[in-house]
Amino acid sequence: SASTVSPSSPRPTMMMRVSTLLLLSILVGVAICSTSEFNVHITRSLSSSETEALLTQGHDMRGSYGLYPGFVVVVNPAASFPFSLEFVHRVKSNERVVVAEGANKNSDFSATIMKACPSHVTALSCLGDACVIVHDSTPAAEAAFHACLPYDAELVALPLASVSRPAVFSVSDSDDDLPKANSVIEELLKAVDSTQIFVHLDTLTAFHTRHSQSTGNNAPAAAAFIHKVFSENGLTASFQTFRSGYSNNVIGDLPGSTDPSKVVIIGAHYDCRMSTLNSNSSRAPGANDDGSGTAVLMEMARVLGKAKIRIPYTIRLVAFSGEEQGLYGSDFYAKQMKSQGVDVVAMIQADMVGYVRPNNQPSLALASRATTAALNNQLARIINQYLPSLPLGTDSGCCSDQQSFFNQGYAAALFVEQGGATVDPQYHQSGDLINRTGFSIQLIYLTTQAAIASALTLANLQ
Repeated sequence: SASTVSPSSPRPTMMMRVSTLLLLSILVGVAICSTSEFNVHITRSLSSSETEALLTQGHDMRGSYGLYPGFVVVVNPAASFPFSLEFVHRVKSNERVVVAEGANKNSDFSATIMKACPSHVTALSCLGDACVIVHDSTPAAEAAFHACLPYDAELVALPLASVSRPAVFSVSDSDDDLPKANSVIEELLKAVDSTQIFVHLDTLTAFHTRHSQSTGNNAPAAAAFIHKVFSENGLTASFQTFRSGYSNNVIGDLPGSTDPSKVVIIGAHYDCRMSTLNSNSSRAPGANDDGSGTAVLMEMARVLGKAKIRIPYTIRLVAFSGEEQGLYGSDFYAKQMKSQGVDVVAMIQADMVGYVRPNNQPSLALASRATTAALNNQLARIINQYLPSLPLGTDSGCCSDQQSFFNQGYAAALFVEQGGATVDPQYHQSGDLINRTGFSIQLIYLTTQAAIASALTLANLQ
């Protein structure tokens, strides 16, 4: 349904002018919001033929964007079909969607938006210089959002009523074409325990530091603790030395029952740091970076290790060291997997999944850099199937351990909180603790559920 909108006077042109498209939707049948009171200018509505072209053929060969009832979808527009899904977010009734396209190919477009509007954006996905933004649609929030945008905007309203769903998309307004939920997975998700997550994370943050080059009762002791958790829950646990002077990688295997040569890897890095990279004696609790991801691994070990189920492929949990210094632990391990010809089905990293901005709900993102689009597509479908109330978007952050596997040609993905390091004020600080404003055990709990559902589905659990 198209809306009638009134133009307003745009703010004066800035040095970097960005041409944007605005797609406004809540649910089909609900009128697109008027923006007459904002510093934006709506020029016209797209015709049905333009809409179809936009959704099915890509837009100027850089991005194709679609809105369906309850979803916003962004696809990566190769010149030919099929498109690969990059972003899925279940749009709530109190949210609206903006698609902004930077005319000057500003690679920092997403970072600029997040810096300018940190409290107004609930989901952000960027493909190059194009960003999809989801934010609250209350009048006050809309006004604040438009006031914080750093660019002028030319906005185009998109009518949705006449838009047919292109067959190439795997996400629709209903869940009919999503994978059928597995009852075993559903039961295991109920076994995830936030108290256990807290207990493990409390132990991790009690170490003075987990800096990769620390000694004694620091990173080596943390590695021993993770190894103990893996082993006590029935995993085949081992250490891996990768570089002199660094604490070990810790590996926990749940061997596959029918095809153990196929391996699904879930990773996190247990090392942490202060703002000074090589300070291996400063207090660095690392609750969020990346105690949160490591807590996901330990809770997965507890739930899956005690489940006593037959999983066709091997699920391998790896807590890496040396991430902060340059992905050293994962680089060594990924290259070893490649040289040995190991069939890694997918590698999923959880890094910084424990912070939620004030006045926002816990939300998860899939990183768009150094990750595999097809895997992101599949993970989005899995998460929407098993955790439909979890807001899911993408983040333009990079450079966690999944990149080491991506560089070796393996399918790789990264779970991260919305905004990642750009929003956590205690990033690489001694204040990265559990008991602080914004730290969310609930988000770690939800990420653990997402990781379990993803790992078991990828490991071909029937």
